[in-house]
Amino acid sequence: MYKKNFWLYNLYFLLISSILSLVVIYSNIEVLNYISRGTKVSLNETLMTPTSFQSYLSIYHPLPVHKTNFFRTDIAMRNVYIGIAHLLGLIYITKISARKTILTFGLPLLFFILLSAGSYFKVFAWKFLPFLGFVRLNGEFTYFVVLLSLLYGSAGINILLQKKINWPSRASFHLLIFTFATAALAIVLLLITKASILFSSSSNFSSLKEVIKSLIDNTSIWDLLLVQSTIQIVTIWFFRKHIDRKSITGFLLCINLILITWLTLPFTGLGMMSKKEVQAVIERFPKGIQPQKLVSINNADYITPPDETQFLLIASYSKKIGSKLPDQYPVQLRNNDAFIGDKDLYKFIKNQSYLFLSDDTTVNTRTNFDSSNIQVKRAGPGLIKCTVINNDFKWLTLLQNNYKYWEVRVDGKLVNHYTGFKTFISISLEKGTHEIEFRFNAGPIKKIAWINIFLLLAAISFAIYPRTGKRKLFK
Repeated sequence: MYKKNFWLYNLYFLLISSILSLVVIYSNIEVLNYISRGTKVSLNETLMTPTSFQSYLSIYHPLPVHKTNFFRTDIAMRNVYIGIAHLLGLIYITKISARKTILTFGLPLLFFILLSAGSYFKVFAWKFLPFLGFVRLNGEFTYFVVLLSLLYGSAGINILLQKKINWPSRASFHLLIFTFATAALAIVLLLITKASILFSSSSNFSSLKEVIKSLIDNTSIWDLLLVQSTIQIVTIWFFRKHIDRKSITGFLLCINLILITWLTLPFTGLGMMSKKEVQAVIERFPKGIQPQKLVSINNADYITPPDETQFLLIASYSKKIGSKLPDQYPVQLRNNDAFIGDKDLYKFIKNQSYLFLSDDTTVNTRTNFDSSNIQVKRAGPGLIKCTVINNDFKWLTLLQNNYKYWEVRVDGKLVNHYTGFKTFISISLEKGTHEIEFRFNAGPIKKIAWINIFLLLAAISFAIYPRTGKRKLFK
């Protein structure tokens, strides 16, 4: 049934994919030594953001599912598009396989579909199956649905490539008719509902960026259904025209997959809200990352969204260091977990600024974060530069988790730093005026990233290099 060494080839593919994802794998393995998944998430949390059954319309039409609340789930969890080739392969292998084979492949797929959909099955799994209670979102199980669909679809493609049969032509014809029908439906609904960017009031745009934002924000589900149907019609038409030329059809289907994947990105949104809705909340703050005011965490200005469940990382959206309440997220550094668990310490720290002087690193010690003593000159991700006038204190603390890649320089010289208040970066500071620099310098990860870039470029070059004779891609 399968080509010789089919599963070995898939193992090679997995190995190559892992090599090309080296920096991601390395950085994730490295941080595993420091993080805690916390406790088992609550039942309400584990039922958040399912991939609803209607979301599986995206297996062929992924664009329009991002523009309506009909799918009742996180916008980023709705897309299960696997491409036309894998869809045809999945249908074909299901059509020709024996019932036992379908059950063998289908039961794991159904298991993850039900897990990602939430409801009673997820409640049962949360209560009785090991480790599943630590997965925060239902939709995260959709990754396995997509992975299995790609694997089974590849098995179907493999069989089709070995057989000279007319099935792909017949199947693509039916798919073409269906796509013409969805295009016609989109046109009719556009005209009836007037819900289209074509009927929106014209505006004066000062830049191409504003035009693109307007297109993203104002397109409707019917606009996207028409665009999606048009792309699929063009792809299938060329596929049918060149169906006997494997290299051309393979190229066309890959371009289709890449194009649609990129087109969905602007519409994926953030949580249950669109990018436009999220942007409306965070626009109250100035653009860019500004130096944070030296006020206590309790008095800092954080966003107050209408629905805080959509902004689990309030401090990140507010572009602030520190947060008034612990982030509702189960993954955190173990040191940070210990800090949050110490209620007295947590209360004490919230009365400090994100950068402060102190007599020592114990609760209720004397502190100072007056702007006359600390002047922040530059602040950004992984870098803070400041001038500190220290009259009678011994320690300076930055409210950042003391992860191993942080470096601290005092007057240009690299100095030792310590974990203060259970999780933060503290340095011993002599009296006087000093120039301080906190910098996150992940040297090993940067080196692996450069290696990864080289491997990716090498892989792309190898993939596009013409193959002839014995080295021909499709023999």
